[in-house]
Amino acid sequence: MAHQDPDRYVTRLDHTNTTHVHDLIKTGRLKPSRMTLRGWYGATIYRPVNPITAHSDHQLRVGGVPLRAQVYALPSAPYEAVVRASPEYRQPHDMADLVEAFNRPGQDPAQFRGLLRASLIHPVPIDQTPHLASTDHGCQATWLPGETLFVKQDGLWFVAMAFQLKVHVGRVHARERVPFGIDVNADPMLCMVDARGDVRMVGHPHGLLDALRRDHCGQVPGGTLTLQEVRVLRALAYAAGRGPLEAALTHLLVKANVIGVERLTTRGMQTHFVADSREQASFDWLFAWLPQAAYRAGVRVERVDPEHTSQICHPHVRGRLQGREFHCPECGTPQHRDVNAASNVLARIRHTRR
Repeated sequence: MAHQDPDRYVTRLDHTNTTHVHDLIKTGRLKPSRMTLRGWYGATIYRPVNPITAHSDHQLRVGGVPLRAQVYALPSAPYEAVVRASPEYRQPHDMADLVEAFNRPGQDPAQFRGLLRASLIHPVPIDQTPHLASTDHGCQATWLPGETLFVKQDGLWFVAMAFQLKVHVGRVHARERVPFGIDVNADPMLCMVDARGDVRMVGHPHGLLDALRRDHCGQVPGGTLTLQEVRVLRALAYAAGRGPLEAALTHLLVKANVIGVERLTTRGMQTHFVADSREQASFDWLFAWLPQAAYRAGVRVERVDPEHTSQICHPHVRGRLQGREFHCPECGTPQHRDVNAASNVLARIRHTRR
């Protein structure tokens, strides 16, 4: 089945852009639109009159007006498409080396801070290589800048960037595909349980990132990062979260016939997940990447009631949480709370399908 409508991935504008955006509206360079976006109830939509271009991981321009935006916060295929289609795209000097050092096991925080500061001493060069993209994401995207929309909701501004997305994954035979239940958390980022009982934990803590966060909070002399360094670190951390999440998505598109997730709201996840860039990738994965890629691949996504998924032994026995363990009074054997939650999600989608 061919899908002609574009895929849209929403990224955030920095709050410092408010004056620039209002000027674009007053001068007619952003026009109100009657379009609606699925999931954005009550939002006001605007279309840019001038061409929109991307200039860095943190900057878009509308008719020459710079806007600070989280361009890096896209899935790998759309991110690649934006970078390769932007002749003025600039990235920090030696970005490839920074990515390698950031993800190197056992990397010393002080040494990494030195590499980061040495990189930012240099002028920021034009670089159209998508260093932050995952190498294996199973998708291909074409950027459609003329379809870009600006979205205002609850006093905040967002950019809905449009793409033509193609999913390239080899799927197993229909008889071999099974339902999956998924729990989204911070540690690990995802827990997936399938109908055969196979468990997969995705996205364990990033040691260097956690150390840099502690240092930046003043626990280590000289550990504080500048605003420019924090911006680069946020992009690196988002990419570190994106990699395992996209590998999990590819696995699901190959193996699943239906994917169950909790029916969570953006409001309920904002404080916990969007506060930190790595966790923000989980937020975006749940609300945008998973449903759109699954839609293109013909895999159904079902959202179930999230109440007590980590606190009961399916289908109804209330248990006790102790740290990361769940203890059932009837089963007697403790298990990881996220495994229990994902198992309950799986049980609920199987119940609704009967």
